[in-house]
Amino acid sequence: AGISTIVLDKRDIGWGSTAASTAMLQHEIDTHLGDLAKRYGEADAALAYRACAQAIDALDGLARALGDVDFAGCDSLYYASRRRDVRTLEEEHAARRRHGLEVELLDAGRVQEDYGFDAPAALLSRQGARVDPYRLTHRLLQRLQKQGASVFDRTRVVEIETTSRGVALRTESGFTVRAAHLVIAAGYASQHWLKKSVARNR
Repeated sequence: AGISTIVLDKRDIGWGSTAASTAMLQHEIDTHLGDLAKRYGEADAALAYRACAQAIDALDGLARALGDVDFAGCDSLYYASRRRDVRTLEEEHAARRRHGLEVELLDAGRVQEDYGFDAPAALLSRQGARVDPYRLTHRLLQRLQKQGASVFDRTRVVEIETTSRGVALRTESGFTVRAAHLVIAAGYASQHWLKKSVARNR
């Protein structure tokens, strides 16, 4: 977009949660679409799920452009542990299909036949993938550097000061970075910059 950009990372690039990732890419989020609809309305819940599905397609295109990041499509299976949960899966299946998500409902026989274990029912999604997150991160940042971005790892930010004109970041080694905008993408470590606790690392 033509914005002069730098990346600061407290650790080595690609370490932390990136290197520890399961590397599974799924459009399913922690809350069922049906439960999300009860909280925020079906239209917004469906928008969230479709955005996640579209993100996998976008990552596919990005991975192809970068190359050598071990990206591959794969299935995702979400199964019911108890028979009483089958109805919930049936409702979830109907909700996802209603909003254009490609998902199949498998009965106990299909689960046993196709996957070799016992479960009363399961949802099978063909829209999943895997990737090597460490290699993807490094190849992304290498491409950004070639485009003029600067990347500094082992650079810990100890203070953030905001004004009406922008933000100033002070590093542990005494440098100050001034910018118009700041994006914090630090997972649980982001809590350090929030006055109110919003997450807990179990």
